[in-house]
Amino acid sequence: MEETIAELRRQLEEERRAREEAERRLQPNTLFRLLDRCHDSLSQAIRIETDATLTTQGDATDPVNRLYPKRIIPWLDFPQLQEQVWRKFDRTAAFTSRPLFPSDT
Repeated sequence: MEETIAELRRQLEEERRAREEAERRLQPNTLFRLLDRCHDSLSQAIRIETDATLTTQGDATDPVNRLYPKRIIPWLDFPQLQEQVWRKFDRTAAFTSRPLFPSDT
């Protein structure tokens, strides 16, 4: 009888945790949580191949009839401009702290 009660309590606790996790996933995200989730998702999708035998071999692709940049220009003031954007976010705390963004599901 005690084993049955212990097993039922364990199942109840397991179901409670699963329900709380499901509810958490359905909650809208704050900006920082959304950015963190995006970072996690993108970093898991990118894999660097270190074995040279498994990487592209031979000549580079011929870009004939394809759009491509003729030159790459450094964006020297990007860090300053990005900092200005983050400062604006900081002045509007509701934008960064309120759950305004889609849930994880």
